[in-house]
Amino acid sequence: GKLEEAVEAYNKAASIKPDYAEAFNNLGNVFKKQSKFERAIQAYNKAISLKPDFAFAHNNLGVTLYTVASFSQDENQLEEALMAFNNATEIKPDYAEAYNNKGKVLKDQGKLEEALIAFNKALEIKPDYSLVLNNIGNLLGEQGKLDEAIETFNKALVLEPNFAEVHNNLGNVFKEKGDFQAARSHFDKVNDAASAAQSLECTYFLGNYETFNEQIDFLIEKQPTNIRVASLSAFAAHQLNQKDRYPYCTDAIDLVTYSNIRNHVRDSEIFISEILSEMNQQKFAWEPKKHSTIGGFRTGSQLFYKPSKNLKTLQEIIQKELNLFYSKCQKKDELLFKYWPKKLDIAAWYIRLIKGGYQTAHIHPSGWVSGVIYLKTIENPEKSEGAIKFGLHGHGYPIINPDYPKQIFQPKNGDMVLFPSSLFHETIPVIQDKERCIIAFDLMSSS
Repeated sequence: GKLEEAVEAYNKAASIKPDYAEAFNNLGNVFKKQSKFERAIQAYNKAISLKPDFAFAHNNLGVTLYTVASFSQDENQLEEALMAFNNATEIKPDYAEAYNNKGKVLKDQGKLEEALIAFNKALEIKPDYSLVLNNIGNLLGEQGKLDEAIETFNKALVLEPNFAEVHNNLGNVFKEKGDFQAARSHFDKVNDAASAAQSLECTYFLGNYETFNEQIDFLIEKQPTNIRVASLSAFAAHQLNQKDRYPYCTDAIDLVTYSNIRNHVRDSEIFISEILSEMNQQKFAWEPKKHSTIGGFRTGSQLFYKPSKNLKTLQEIIQKELNLFYSKCQKKDELLFKYWPKKLDIAAWYIRLIKGGYQTAHIHPSGWVSGVIYLKTIENPEKSEGAIKFGLHGHGYPIINPDYPKQIFQPKNGDMVLFPSSLFHETIPVIQDKERCIIAFDLMSSS
């Protein structure tokens, strides 16, 4: 775990023997662990230039490119990752791990049949490869073959009974099938915040409200800042006409705050125009998987990684607004403020919706406070198109009382909205042939 000392040692080895490909490969591995991905890519490429048939370096390069592509939504880097895995398997035809990685890229590209061929090749080489069985199960689930997915996940559990990711995936499949009891039995075998929240949701779906309240009381002690639990607890409190038992952020909808860029920048219209122009030069993905964007484009969430001058200014504006949000609301006796992150670490991404585009109702479970900055809004909107809608309902929760709190805000250019990350929000679909362009951000949880 002494990564800096490891870097020094590998650099020393490379200085003594400049053609030492293995040293550069190992150096890349350390940089990857440190999330210094650009330096890792350089090190792997150096290893490959010294030893072109170095299959492990090709695979490691592919893994790093794949990781970066998942952040940046850069399809070119995804293609480069695929090329690296292809090189690895051509050099080493029995390289099961590289075939598995190749399958993951193909799956992300939507090439499901090709992905399945790659996964099956990995399994042929290494029949006890539980990770591949997990990936095949996920692919079958995406194809709607739920029973086949369950069968495949169970094969993985025979090989590795405590494989947490497989239990989580089985929980999701059973939940999709409506078998909430079976789903909960698997979520309860996973020791993380997401699965604890999923288990709680299953109990709510089953209508076991006494058990539901007992689970919440347990989670208050074990996971006092679980954003997804906070969302469900708030909704259930309204639906069951009871006190919100999870005091992370009660009445979250009352904490929505509004501001505008012009409060921070003198020539706000020019500033917004420059930011918008810069954003449209970013790498986009159309309707990226595992995100709420429908009918639109989304960048990765690393806008403030090596920011331009304007983005640095925008980052500082967000930090000021977060401090204002805290100062206005900190007197509330809630865990949102008690556990407020000590460092204002902000993730930000750009979304461009076109005609028919919208955001489905969602929360930000890895955030603390979330926000939206409106760069381009719908002029003369029809039926609240492009507006943001806040509410307590999401994730398909069963509704007992439809009269739960809701709030709609119709933005104009330069508007900023901040709200607790546990609050469900969505975008009302764009009707006209116009664009709605925003930067969304999260103050990241420090837990």
